[in-house]
Amino acid sequence: NPGNILVGPTSYAIPRGQDGTHLTASSLVAGTQNLQNRYLDADIIPAQKRWSLYGSGRESFNDRLSVFANLLLSDREATERTGGEPSEFQVPGSNPFYVNPAGGTQPVLVSYNFGRDLGTDVNDAVVKTANITVGADLDVGDWRLGLYGGFAREKEDQTRTGLVSGAALQAALADADPATAFNPFGDGSHTNPETLASLVVPYRYRMDSQLESADLAADGPVARLPGGAVKLAVGVDRRVQLYASDTPAVPPSPAANIRLNRQTTSAFTEIVVPLFGKANALPGLQQLDLSAAARYEDYSTLGHATTPKLGLRWEPFAGVALRSTWSRALQAPPLTELDESHNVVIPLPLPDPRSPTGQTLALIWSGNNAALREERANSWTVGMDFTPQALPGMSMGFTLFDIAFKDRIEDTIFSTDMLTNPRYSGLVTFNPAPSLISYVCGHALFPAGTQSTCTALGAGAIVDVRAHNAETLDTRGIDFNIKYERAVRWGTLTLAADGTYLSHFDLAEGNGSPEADLLNTQNYPLALRLRSSLSWEGRRLGATLAVNYSNGYRDTASVPSRPVAAWTTIDAQIRYRLGDGAGGWLDHTRLELSALNLFNRDPPFLDNALAGLGYDQENADPYGRILSLWIRMSW
Repeated sequence: NPGNILVGPTSYAIPRGQDGTHLTASSLVAGTQNLQNRYLDADIIPAQKRWSLYGSGRESFNDRLSVFANLLLSDREATERTGGEPSEFQVPGSNPFYVNPAGGTQPVLVSYNFGRDLGTDVNDAVVKTANITVGADLDVGDWRLGLYGGFAREKEDQTRTGLVSGAALQAALADADPATAFNPFGDGSHTNPETLASLVVPYRYRMDSQLESADLAADGPVARLPGGAVKLAVGVDRRVQLYASDTPAVPPSPAANIRLNRQTTSAFTEIVVPLFGKANALPGLQQLDLSAAARYEDYSTLGHATTPKLGLRWEPFAGVALRSTWSRALQAPPLTELDESHNVVIPLPLPDPRSPTGQTLALIWSGNNAALREERANSWTVGMDFTPQALPGMSMGFTLFDIAFKDRIEDTIFSTDMLTNPRYSGLVTFNPAPSLISYVCGHALFPAGTQSTCTALGAGAIVDVRAHNAETLDTRGIDFNIKYERAVRWGTLTLAADGTYLSHFDLAEGNGSPEADLLNTQNYPLALRLRSSLSWEGRRLGATLAVNYSNGYRDTASVPSRPVAAWTTIDAQIRYRLGDGAGGWLDHTRLELSALNLFNRDPPFLDNALAGLGYDQENADPYGRILSLWIRMSW
């Protein structure tokens, strides 16, 4: 604010220092535009306050029977300022402040921010969570039986201020009375306060999600081989998921009351067969275990499926173990991602060399998707664990993995090249039929006006960035760790390093779009993440120093592409036991002073055009140094 008048691909900046009552076409200059900090009077991270209570108890009646219960309660309040509401809307010729730089009386499109009219938009959310688990374990000979039941529930109540009613805005823009019409052509706010008050509509979103579960499992030996006991585990479980959301009417969108549920019945089994063990070990065959598992799941909404898993563990020599697994997996879409009641559609001109003007007006359709299918995956791993006997205290391991997903649920990250990049071809519909435009405009909140305004824009493309099932996703890499612990005269020293190296992260969005290598690009996984630490633990005093490293990568969204620097941060902790071991009441009390990002290193710069931020929110955070003091006491 002041805004911009858009005529086709041409922008005209509304001049500063005037109230919009005497604006003429001659005072508008083609190709100019007013800009604004998207986070003016806004929060990147919401203010939060959280209380939580956790309790756990177990009672053993005898050597065979015990019962337990776990309880977690949490209450979280969050407040986020999102700034003034941005919008694009059509101003008809009946508006008393109307001006058209191209001449004529056709409606003009104005890009505008309501912050100086209505103040900053504020989201308040209260989230209450409860999680209860009870169970019993019973030993029957060499077998153990377990019966478990659980109940989890989360309720969210969200309110929002500053939301503009599209219907009320269109009426105020069409009003011919200068005393009551909405004036978007000035610098600042130059509209009757009563008219401004009539534009605001209350918004409240309530969500209630719960999960009930019951599980019966048993495991124990079924036979004995020279290599050891053959062990079998079997079980069944039942899960009932309920989800409800209530969204009030935001004219012209009607109220939405969503009620979803899913019941899942499962049966599972696993067997471990020790072919070689201590009793029949041979050179090169100190231990050899084979395992096989299967899980059958019957979904009330998706049908049924069986997922197998095979495993092998081979210890050719003492201190060296090789292992491998192969498995299939299936996961149903979360019920929350089937709720389309608060989807949004936004008009946005995007670069398009096929258009005579170089741009095409697209409707960006975002949110959830009721048509989501279940995810599937095939995966295998090969790994080794090594604990050299010649170097006590040393251990290391690595795991190679390869995971091929089918129909993985993805939230596509918006990019300004979506009309030109073949990677997004499956998400874009060019020259959409009027019926499709009407459907999209009628099934999403349209901040720029009414449903009829949305359909009348004449969009040349629809970009569907809702949650969707990607065609394929292949990822490969290696997890590794090393640890060395040594006792010295004044305590124990521990040196450790853990990391992941990815070699592939290839995604095909769907509908025949080509596979894209997204490794080491903005908003996607990085090739190398590493954490190394040095710890010392004395009788009462201890300390840890850790280094976190993420490699540099390329920002491919910028033109030309630019490098994003590597990011290294240091964490530190000092611990002190108050008790001296003499049996006093402070014996089991410990103080811990911790610092994350000790030297307050900023995340590396990324020109994140979508979020309006200067960092990659998928691979970094803006928190800076975080200090915490813990007092731990047990009795």
